[in-house]
Amino acid sequence: MPGDIDSQLDALLEQAKAQAARIGEVQREVVASTSVGQAANGMITVKVRGNGKVTEVNIDPEAMRYYDAKTLGAAIVEAINDAILRSVMNARDKYTAVMPDTDVFDTVLTEWRAVEDVPAAPVDKRDDFLSW
Repeated sequence: MPGDIDSQLDALLEQAKAQAARIGEVQREVVASTSVGQAANGMITVKVRGNGKVTEVNIDPEAMRYYDAKTLGAAIVEAINDAILRSVMNARDKYTAVMPDTDVFDTVLTEWRAVEDVPAAPVDKRDDFLSW
């Protein structure tokens, strides 16, 4: 009987090691992934790595004709927040494959969406050339 316990413990240990290896792979995938956020009808795009680092901000030159500096600033913030939100959702989706409990991601997403002090870029449809 003691041999049975030892073999069961060894099997559990191997399962734990395999699970840890899969989680490590997913973690590397998440960090290497890129999510794109947009604002101002796609005229502002932001790329964010899975570790939260902003790697690129693109502003369509036409945006500067249609939006003032304050609105552009708010649109950039909105695009960054959109990219981060997409990054968290991507991480949740990837971790779901290797972890049965991804409630922490849902909690972060719920809290993220509940924050009211995240400015949204106002869009004046009269000046929105994409809606013509």
